[in-house]
Amino acid sequence: MFQANQTFSQIKSVTGGDEGLFGSDGSALVFGIILATVVGMVIIGGIKSVGAVTSRLVPAMALIYIAACLLVILMNIGSVPDAIVQIISGAFTGEGVVGGAIGA
Repeated sequence: MFQANQTFSQIKSVTGGDEGLFGSDGSALVFGIILATVVGMVIIGGIKSVGAVTSRLVPAMALIYIAACLLVILMNIGSVPDAIVQIISGAFTGEGVVGGAIGA
């Protein structure tokens, strides 16, 4: 339920919020029915169906993630040198060493 709710919230936000394509309560219902149908088809299909879906979905997700990351970096290319300087200077402070030790 939480994932379905968050998925709809993100789609609603990206498409214009309350005034957008997915702003009405009816669209939430339709989205929920479509999502439930897709999940039901995968579950009813069994483990082979799950494997078939994920074998296509995971590489697509990876490509979308990489493309989105590159887009964000390119849109902020002017801040990249400063970010690198901050990373390097922050890594060799006492606070950075303690944080790395705690993380390890």
